[in-house]
Order: sequence, then C-alpha cells, then structure tokens
Amino acid sequence: MQPPDPKELKGRSPEAAGDRSKHESESIDGRQPSSRPRASVAAPPSPSSGDQVLLIGGSVRAAAESARRAGYAPVAVDGFGDRETLVACDAWHPIDAFCGGSGNPREREDAQTPGDTGGQDCFAKAVSPETPVIIGGGLVSGFRWLESCPRRFLTATPRQIRSLQSLPILRRIAHEAGARFPQTVSRTDAFAPSSSGRWGRWLTKNAVSCGGLGVRWHDHANPQPDRDGASYIQAYVSGRLVGASYLTDGERSLCLGTCRLLRTRIGDRPFVFAGAFGPIELPSDLQSRIEALGSAVVRQCRQDPKIGPIRGPFNIDLIVNQGRVTMLEVNARWSGSMELVERTWSESLDLPCSLFDPVDLWLERLRTYPKCSHDYTLKRICFARRRLRFDPSRFESLTVPNAHLTDTPGGPTSFDPGEPVATLITKVRRNRVGCDLRSVRPLRRRIATPELCQHFGNVGSR
Repeated sequence: MQPPDPKELKGRSPEAAGDRSKHESESIDGRQPSSRPRASVAAPPSPSSGDQVLLIGGSVRAAAESARRAGYAPVAVDGFGDRETLVACDAWHPIDAFCGGSGNPREREDAQTPGDTGGQDCFAKAVSPETPVIIGGGLVSGFRWLESCPRRFLTATPRQIRSLQSLPILRRIAHEAGARFPQTVSRTDAFAPSSSGRWGRWLTKNAVSCGGLGVRWHDHANPQPDRDGASYIQAYVSGRLVGASYLTDGERSLCLGTCRLLRTRIGDRPFVFAGAFGPIELPSDLQSRIEALGSAVVRQCRQDPKIGPIRGPFNIDLIVNQGRVTMLEVNARWSGSMELVERTWSESLDLPCSLFDPVDLWLERLRTYPKCSHDYTLKRICFARRRLRFDPSRFESLTVPNAHLTDTPGGPTSFDPGEPVATLITKVRRNRVGCDLRSVRPLRRRIATPELCQHFGNVGSR
C-alpha cells in the first residue's frame, strides 16, 4: 500500500493550501514561484554523485531517499514537495505540470500527456532526454497518462503496472502460488436484480486507485458511481493485512520483508492507508507461500508477451488468517512499507540498503541475513483532526524522543480535517499479536502539546 495521494485527501489546490507543493524556484510550467519562506534544510548532494533519475508519484520522498542511497541523483515529480523531498532530490517539480491540473488528465480536454507537445516540454525542461524514469509511488488516477511516454523506465512501466491490476491475471498468479483470491464480480453483475439477495460483507474497489482511497463498503441500494470504468465488487476477507516487499531483475524474485499494514477511516473511506510496522516474522509455511507469490508474479510477466519482464521493487498486499494467505493486489512499483524494510536491513548490516540496489547485491546480503531486532519500526501517518494551519518555523523546535517526523511541509500550510500533515517513524515494542501501538501514544501527545497546538493543531494518527 501506498500513502494517500494528495489529489484525493486534499480539499483544495496546493496553492490554496499554503503553497505546500511549490518549490521556491520557478516551476517548469512557467508559473510564478511561491512567496513563502524557504525551509531551512541542508543542501542535497551534487548531481554528480550518481546517475540522474526522474521519480514520479503522488509522494516520492521515501523512494527518493532510497534512490539516493543506491547512488542515483533523483529529480522528483510529485504533489507535495515536502521539506524532506527537497533534501533528497536535486530538483522538484509539481506533478500537475506533467499530467494536467488535477492529476487526472481525463478530467480536462486540454490535459497534457507525455505524447503531447506540452507534456514533452515538461519532461525536457525537467531532465535530459537520456534520464530514465521510476514510478516512485501511487497516484489516485493511475499512470495511464504516462503510457505514451517514450522515455526508458528503470522499473516497471505504467503499462506493466496496469496489466498487473487485471483480475484474471491476479487470479492466475494466486492459483499458481497456492494462495487464495477473493470472490470478485463485475459492476454489471453486481447490479443485476437476480443477485441482490446474495450480498453480505462486500467492498467496492477501484483498480487504479491507491492507499485504500478507492475502497468502500459496498451498498447495493446506493452504489458508488464508476466514473472511470475501473471499479469492481469484491468479497471482504477478514484477517491481518500485510504488505510484502520484493525485488526482481526480470528472472529472479527476492522477498526482502513483510510488514503489517495499518488503516484508518477518513470520511466515507474506511480503509485509508495509515502506516505500517515491521518487518514481521511469519511461520515458515506462510513465508514460503508469500515467496511463491513473488515468483509467480515474475514468471507471469516473463511468459506473457503483453506484459514482459518487470524489474525493480514491487509489492503484494495480502490477508493472513489462520494459516491461509489471500492475495489482494500487486503493485509493480515502490510502495509505502518498503522504507521500513530498508531501515531494518540498513540498521542490521550497518550499511545503506536500497530496494533499487542490484539483485546480486541483495543475494549476497541474504546469505548473511541478520536476526530480527526486538523492536519493530513503525511508520504512522498523522492526519489533522480539525482545521489547522501549520507553521514550519515553530516546528523546528519540536523534538520527539526516539522518533523521527518526515513528510513535513516546507512553508505555512492550511489543513482540513482528514488531511495528512506529517509521518511519524519510530521504534515500537513487539508483543504476542504484533506490536505494542500503545507506546506511540505518548509521542502523539507530545506532538499535540498545548503550546504546539497553536501552530500544529490537533493532530493524531487515529
């Protein structure tokens, strides 16, 4: 799963939200720079430190930090332009300039795509023609607008990402790996009068959405509109939601860690991604099935000429319940829990580890696989509980013991209830059911102390 896309949770444009997604320098679409004060952040490494790569996604901060550790010089295209993204990247550009206004080019007749002159100009002004592209996170409208992009992709292409959202392909992968796949029906079948008596706990899902934003409880009497033709109805499966992180070179698949995924309710969306903790240890039989799923994905892509071999990191979301593994979706791109896997490997080996590192390097690391530590790493997204305005100049004085706050805005920013404000990363104790989230409560209270509420507001991770 991926952190919520700004286009879906933000109630206004980035400009109206305090220019959170504006870099101080003029953007590539010719708009005037923001007048907000520049954040006091360290200068990023020189572009000469590695090969330049263009990262595109709703929020690419974690992927950019990973690419930097792998030796790349990242240039970011996302919807936030947070302080930590600017530190990790050589340059930042707003994604609206690339895909046309709202992040969904189909919503405007004049929207730019990479195949149009305007879209080509955006790419040409951002990076050189030889610079490859990486999908560095999810986007609520998907990446179909990028399928005509003539540039080279270092990881899975937008077309491959969409192909792995196909329900028949997902069923085939799950069957081959000995996993389950939830009962799924089309919207046409869902609204047939003869089927109205069989609905129990069902979900309406959107195949191209991300971060749980396209998942709602299915209401047969009042169905959600299917604006883009990508919705379907799927049976709800109870159990523990986990995300497995893989790396492939097109031939081999390595499962590098599995994390428990956390969710929260935002308005009428009850399954919004709220973070993760891990990596977790699983019984050997479950671990074998999860590894088999990764191999099945790679094999399916290699054997299907319409997809072709995928390379780089990918993620599979699963439900684990009483020894059963149910596959929900495959995300052939960077995903939200991957930075926890990288952090654990980096701390255990005392080396900078990245899922953009070569497979052969990871195979060498696997030969000396470290024992899991006594604590998990927790990533928790903090959402605004009420309307607030964030002042980063006062935020500089905030210190949270044994924790790290990231994804923070670089300028004064207004937030509506339910909007993501920042991400808390810390260590949490293990217990018999996974991890002790109660240890995070003092940190949440520290963030929302009375003196900080004046500029930070009432913030919680729900």
